[in-house]
Amino acid sequence: MRYGVASLAYPALAIFAMLGLFSCDGAARPAKSSSSTTLDLTQFEPSFREDFDGLDVSEWGCLTRWIAHTPWGGDFGSARFAAPKEGFPFTTEDGILRIEAKRGEDGRWTSGMLSAWDACNSGFAQKFGYFETRAKLPKAPGFWPSFWLIGVDNRRGSPEIDVFEFRTHEPGQFSLGVIRHPSKTDSSKINATTKASVEPGMLSESFNTYGVEIAEDRTVFYLNREEIWRTETREEFHQPFYPLISFPADTSEMTDATPGSVVMEVDYVHAYKRKPLRW
Repeated sequence: MRYGVASLAYPALAIFAMLGLFSCDGAARPAKSSSSTTLDLTQFEPSFREDFDGLDVSEWGCLTRWIAHTPWGGDFGSARFAAPKEGFPFTTEDGILRIEAKRGEDGRWTSGMLSAWDACNSGFAQKFGYFETRAKLPKAPGFWPSFWLIGVDNRRGSPEIDVFEFRTHEPGQFSLGVIRHPSKTDSSKINATTKASVEPGMLSESFNTYGVEIAEDRTVFYLNREEIWRTETREEFHQPFYPLISFPADTSEMTDATPGSVVMEVDYVHAYKRKPLRW
């Protein structure tokens, strides 16, 4: 994915990725081990809840909870992100959001994405805390469902946290990590990322939770609330972040098995802040 106070609510595998300056090539294993930790959510209090009993979305926002593009207007992948209309690309039923990717008669794909921050520089963003989604991902080859966070302040580069990026043609793994894209005044890029290995089919056969806690000194990634990887929280990441859900296509990986309509299902998006310490 790409780009981009206090909390705003508008209306392991590797120990530490060395200074966050390199990519980690090993695979983070989600299975619990003696060194992994389970997230204790009782230490947090809710700060944002989206349970998709309905969907408050518009193309560019300023008056809605979600928008259907990145705030900077940067689409990516092989499918255009569509403005929301009745029945496409978003539908909700029984508390589940369905984002549909569809191939048109001209062979071009259209899909959907959601951002909690809009083109008016408003929405939900939070400095530090835990962000989580629960989702069931498609298995048809040629798609790239993702849950990620972007920092509101991009003056020193655009900080990005990929909670998960799943390439459906690689069903046994997904990517995660932190990235700082270059700014106009700083051309350096930080890329501390890794891949988590999973049982092939696991992410498509059932719902799973994907989460990340951003703390002052560390950023910790979770699958089903079990720690799978952590890295240092660099100074540029000491700022509010907002969540995005995207469902881009990758036509270069599609096969004859790829149908003309594919769906990503999302149960919720939640955010939490740690409770104050009591002395």
